[in-house]
Amino acid sequence: MGFEAQIINLDIVTQVYDQLRKAIFSNAVFKVGEKINIDKLSQDWKISKTPIREALKALEQENIVKHVPRKGFFVTVLEADELKDLADLRLALEIHALRRGFANMNRKEIRKFRKEFKKAHKHLVDEGSVEPYLAVDDEFHSFIILSSENQKLAAVYENMKNSLKLLRIRDTFASEEDMGATLPEHEEIIQAIIDDDKEKAVDSLFRHLNNVESRITRDSVHSKK
Repeated sequence: MGFEAQIINLDIVTQVYDQLRKAIFSNAVFKVGEKINIDKLSQDWKISKTPIREALKALEQENIVKHVPRKGFFVTVLEADELKDLADLRLALEIHALRRGFANMNRKEIRKFRKEFKKAHKHLVDEGSVEPYLAVDDEFHSFIILSSENQKLAAVYENMKNSLKLLRIRDTFASEEDMGATLPEHEEIIQAIIDDDKEKAVDSLFRHLNNVESRITRDSVHSKK
């Protein structure tokens, strides 16, 4: 008894997956909530639709895209209640990690983050290139989490990362004013750590994460009007 098998070149699927993921998180090609046009991608990339669909299924498993029956795949939109829940959880994890791991933080690494933020922010403002900024932002907040030396906490944070990247994209692109707001917020956290002022560092991180939530919540409300 025979059966039909769909043979897929996994290397092509992996390449398509990587390119789609980069395009979504750069916010340069696909915007939050935008439909992924499989037909156009197939034509533009000169490949069949099958590896594109397989790559999108993988992205759906990571909650980066969402499949709507009879409509297609869309870049995931975090609803207002999801944004609030995510922001609250992030706040709780990072504040706890900072308090617990403050003494463990490598001050030399912290000083490097200050330079990297300024460099990435210049690319963001001058060229609209968000990738370097998102990368530094991700590394910095992960650094705070890992300083806690709590593997369970780090695992929870790791599972949130895709949603956090979508959240960061919304915050980074909210407006030119908002783009500029994040640099001094990060610099204030970094300076407090360098100065060994634990309470100021915690307070600065708390205000930064609350500001992120406020900007995103504001824009979520405006987008529905």
